[in-house]
Amino acid sequence: MLDCRTDNNTGYEAEWHGEKDVLCTLSTGGRPMVLARQVKLPAGKPKLSLLVSSHPQGKWKLQVRVNGDELIDLIEYGKTVNAEVRFIEYMDVGGATRWSPARVVSRREMLDQLAGHYGPIQPVVEDSSAPADRFTLPDGTVFGIISSTTDPFCRNCDRSRLTADGVWYLCLYAARGIDLRGAVRRGASVDELKELISAGWRGRDDRGAEARLAMDDRRGFVPLNSLRQDPHLEMHTRGG
Repeated sequence: MLDCRTDNNTGYEAEWHGEKDVLCTLSTGGRPMVLARQVKLPAGKPKLSLLVSSHPQGKWKLQVRVNGDELIDLIEYGKTVNAEVRFIEYMDVGGATRWSPARVVSRREMLDQLAGHYGPIQPVVEDSSAPADRFTLPDGTVFGIISSTTDPFCRNCDRSRLTADGVWYLCLYAARGIDLRGAVRRGASVDELKELISAGWRGRDDRGAEARLAMDDRRGFVPLNSLRQDPHLEMHTRGG
């Protein structure tokens, strides 16, 4: 791949400067460009050979991603234990310090892979504030996908989280929470606690996932140093 065009004419070239099979791209003014291609490999242990070159002044990174290879296995396991399986997109929260958009298996990718194996998939039409969208396989099996990374549901979210040490978070992406334990230890009455919780919820305007989706340069949400300083920023401490 080469940042080789000056005429706004990008695309594949069978030959370019002595090299064969070249994909020419435009400069993006310093913003990263992601080029991706999905390849289906035959069963067994096939060998995938890749040859990649770049301009000496370019900054290119090759990532080979193997994802979603257990979706069908999980669906089949769910059938054996009479469980409705839930999949969730990889989220850029808490300790996901190596998160990147390229590492996310989207809802669309999941549905495409499952449909390729099982056949047409139908959405379950229902009025629900649950985070998962539910779907039905041709044999009647129902499963869900939580697509909080590529298709956030902030406007319908009615979830909050209370940590083991009494901090109440109104959003998984919230940097700060409300200290309920402190209020209890100060001797707050039941009515005072009710008002504290009610006021917090009424004032809730969190749209963490939507705000993240709108970002131009999206990367891991919390740097590693910040996680060490405040364990509450870890997703698992919030019950997520």
